[in-house]
Amino acid sequence: MIGLRAAASLATLTLAATLLAGCSRVAERDPWTEAREAARSEVADFWFDDVAGGAEVFRPDRDGRVVRVIRSGTGERITPRSLVRVEVIGVDPADGAVVHRHELLLLVPPFGTLPGYAFASVFGPELSEESRAVLERRGVGTDPAHPPAVVTHWGLAPLPWDGIYRMRAGGEYELPHPTMASLRGLNEPAERPFSLPPRADGTARGEVPIVRLAVLSACAADLRRVEHTDLEWNRDFIAYPRRFRTQTWHEIHGCAR
Repeated sequence: MIGLRAAASLATLTLAATLLAGCSRVAERDPWTEAREAARSEVADFWFDDVAGGAEVFRPDRDGRVVRVIRSGTGERITPRSLVRVEVIGVDPADGAVVHRHELLLLVPPFGTLPGYAFASVFGPELSEESRAVLERRGVGTDPAHPPAVVTHWGLAPLPWDGIYRMRAGGEYELPHPTMASLRGLNEPAERPFSLPPRADGTARGEVPIVRLAVLSACAADLRRVEHTDLEWNRDFIAYPRRFRTQTWHEIHGCAR
């Protein structure tokens, strides 16, 4: 009798666990709205509201310097929530020689500059096997150039809030010199080199390259904050359900249609 009761209890528990496991769900949210609300007001104003003014009409910075238009753009204008492909060009101020060319894929505004917005990582032990399986089933990779892809790093680039929304695809612009530049595209594991070559005797130069931005393309980014809720299991000895858990990451699905 005891054995029958134990078997029945185990069967009931297994059935309940199977039903609970079927409660796994994936929800998508708009991260742009969350970032706008989470950022400090002055930062949010810069990145989300500073879109007034004519294209390629740049305001002076605090030192009276302005962005110089090298080649006018004729394509789409960069707007908040854009996916932008840019070529960052480094020019030697001594002789005008081009010392760097880097093509980067970036989101504007760059979430890494928005205080208060939490970045949900998709790497590391915090992402469960079940969540990784969800990514695989949905065909989500890690290369933002071939979406859909998870976002593992927001990227870094010299994108000044007081000028980026006045730039257009096809245009080339020179930032006021000197401008410090850190370069890292979406999902790139490390920063790219961006410094002047050493002197003839091998010593480093204390200057920085002149920074030019060539905007190759711009479109409305289809960015999503994904939440996966499923059942967490204890697997130490006997597998049994412990609790529901929710794991979060971001996905880029290319350009919004």
